[in-house]
Amino acid sequence: MIQLLGINHRTAALEIREKFSFTEQEIVSFSDQLQSDGEIDEVVILSTCNRTEIYFSQNGWAADKAFTYLLGKLADFKKTEPMPGSCFYRYTDRQAIAHLFRVSAGLDSLLFGEDQIIGQVKDAYIFSTEKGYTDALLMRLFQKSFEAGKRVRSETCIKKGITSISHLAVNLCERHTGTPASLKVMVIGAGKAATLVITALKKLQVGELVIANRTASRARSLLNGYRGKVIGLNDVEAHLPSCHAVISASGAQRVLLSSQILEEHFKHPSQMEQVLIDISVPVSIQKPERIPDHIRIYQIDDLKEEAQQNAETRKTGLAEAEKIIEQVVDEYLQWYASRALRPAIQSITDGLDSISRNELKEFRKGNSKEVQEAMEAYSNHLTQKYARAFIKNLKELKEGNHSGNYLDVVERLFKFTS
Repeated sequence: MIQLLGINHRTAALEIREKFSFTEQEIVSFSDQLQSDGEIDEVVILSTCNRTEIYFSQNGWAADKAFTYLLGKLADFKKTEPMPGSCFYRYTDRQAIAHLFRVSAGLDSLLFGEDQIIGQVKDAYIFSTEKGYTDALLMRLFQKSFEAGKRVRSETCIKKGITSISHLAVNLCERHTGTPASLKVMVIGAGKAATLVITALKKLQVGELVIANRTASRARSLLNGYRGKVIGLNDVEAHLPSCHAVISASGAQRVLLSSQILEEHFKHPSQMEQVLIDISVPVSIQKPERIPDHIRIYQIDDLKEEAQQNAETRKTGLAEAEKIIEQVVDEYLQWYASRALRPAIQSITDGLDSISRNELKEFRKGNSKEVQEAMEAYSNHLTQKYARAFIKNLKELKEGNHSGNYLDVVERLFKFTS
């Protein structure tokens, strides 16, 4: 059974979602806990700015019991109070599979059709696989999700326009500031999202870039000779007054510009327009209660309206995208069903082989070697022919019916005794 427990930008506000975000170290610790308990067979945890999703496989419990268990483990691990049921979605088998494929295709993103998510899904899958948390079911599932995402992007029009939160942030920055050539922009972070931001700002030809990061060498490689400087995370506050814009895509997992720091910043009179955009989760820029008119502050959830307007031109391809998703879901379920048939197929083959061997024992008595060999060859021929016929009928019976209730009957039916 494949299941999914998730929370995203549609079901919970940022202040709730950030409580359930995972670092790589936390993914290892939590996955180890789940597998050491012995109930969860495989697990992949996807944690991005807009979602935390736990994909897992298990066959020991009913679906509801598995979800209750996982919610309890999650609350204990994150040291949170139990959240309202509406914050989390729970999907099993086909629903879980289809959801992952929609996520990989960008159909479930805050920015409809975004490109960055498929890379994040791949990273989550590769990380969990390298750590030994996946086996055949989830490995095949995630590989098919990449296929679904690629097909949707190549065969529909959803890729038109802005297709990443990073580019959306830069677009918003450009709208609220002056001529790009006169701008000084600080980018916090040097990961994948920050790299996209920096690339877009260079394309705009902003006047100066300030890159703040824990590792200076990584930041310098991104600056790559462009006009600007590299600073440490502890220097962000000092450089804030001189920057027209700040875009934070930090992976620091902590607040870098607190509401107290910003309130002090507001006390210094300045007429310079400033825009601060935070696409980090957990947040790295806190919003004070009062913000001066010449300063704009956006967090990830504030980009929803911007994302909605940008998506309208691409949603014409939604119906076609959903058809592709359904096709790939069906392909995965056919493979999934064929795995469920393996014990029954083995029972058919073993049962017929058993009958053949037992009957040949009696036939060998009193017959020449040549007759025995001829009869054994003919017996093997009949056994294989009947086995193929039974297996063909079984597959036809299984097709379109993903319930395995009757497979136990088939296994018992073909457990022949001498």
